[in-house]
Amino acid sequence: MQFNFEIFADVLAGFTFLVAACVCIVQGQRKKNSALRLFAIASIAFGTSIFFQAFSYMILLESYGVAMLLKQMATVLSVFGYIFIFVFVNYVWFERMRLWLLIPPIILATLEIASIFFTEGLVPYYFFENETLIATSIGKAGFLLLFEMILANVLLELVIIAYFTKSYMKAPESLKKTALILLLYSLLSVFASVLISLITRFSPNGAVNLFLYGLNYLMITSVYMLIIALAIRNPQLLCILPFRVDRLLIIYNNSGLPIFDYQFSTQKVDGILFSGLIQGLQSLSVEVLQKGQISQVILESGVLTFRKMKMFTVGLLASRSSQILGRSFIGFTNAFDKQYTTALQQFKGDRSMFDSADRLVHEYFGYVPTNA
Repeated sequence: MQFNFEIFADVLAGFTFLVAACVCIVQGQRKKNSALRLFAIASIAFGTSIFFQAFSYMILLESYGVAMLLKQMATVLSVFGYIFIFVFVNYVWFERMRLWLLIPPIILATLEIASIFFTEGLVPYYFFENETLIATSIGKAGFLLLFEMILANVLLELVIIAYFTKSYMKAPESLKKTALILLLYSLLSVFASVLISLITRFSPNGAVNLFLYGLNYLMITSVYMLIIALAIRNPQLLCILPFRVDRLLIIYNNSGLPIFDYQFSTQKVDGILFSGLIQGLQSLSVEVLQKGQISQVILESGVLTFRKMKMFTVGLLASRSSQILGRSFIGFTNAFDKQYTTALQQFKGDRSMFDSADRLVHEYFGYVPTNA
């Protein structure tokens, strides 16, 4: 059983990806962030794939058949990891699965998986130093290598660069610097990865190639970990979404006065006037139009969403309608109702008793960039 720098780098990368997956699952649940959950699935696929790959290299000389099978499984898992990265970008940019955008990577993924089993796509590599065998590994060749390069080295890297470029351009000032760091680091890693791939393709197998293969995995892992670390610290960074949220206002139904007001942007609107607008629209729909409560008003450059509960009404002003925002809005409203039922029943005009609702905003709208 062999062990070298490339295998060490693979084991370290696999362990890192699986730890990142656990962190993403916990933080995704805690911060109600579905994007982190998608990252967790991709991390599990990548981490398991890299572990299988490392073990296949370790036992190639002793168990050739088992090693080739493990490498096949590793390749399939990595393809699933790529697909979930595409799904993540789809989810963040469009909030739903636009299948026409997923068709190219799915076709390439299908062709890559098929080429594993129906072509001689996996071949053993032997590394010599002074005519002495120092290591072995399993590489991709033929159609498998072609589809892998198109899917992972071209399409995926273009999508990642486009994603971070768009995130930087749409980021509010508070996140601009961090978004720029991610963009520059992703560009640097893509350039380095391509350069390393070219060097290893056109140079003879040896200790230098082993080192470069390992270095490439460590660099990819460092980018991924940087993304995870920054996303956990600033969940908004992972979801610089195609909408802007301006304001969240809660009105006490008995008096019609605001009891909680949270501003995501610098837009200045008097709270009393804003609550009066919400109350007026609600009365209009029930008493004049007799069509039930208004749930949403489409404005020329925004959307005002309502939800009336037994003792309070919530209004959310955003630049456009959003499924992600809608789910957070309902979750926040239910949580506020549950936590402040007693306070609402005893309310005598002291709004400070609802100041702690900031925590609920951060919990349910933690992915929303603020520019207040």
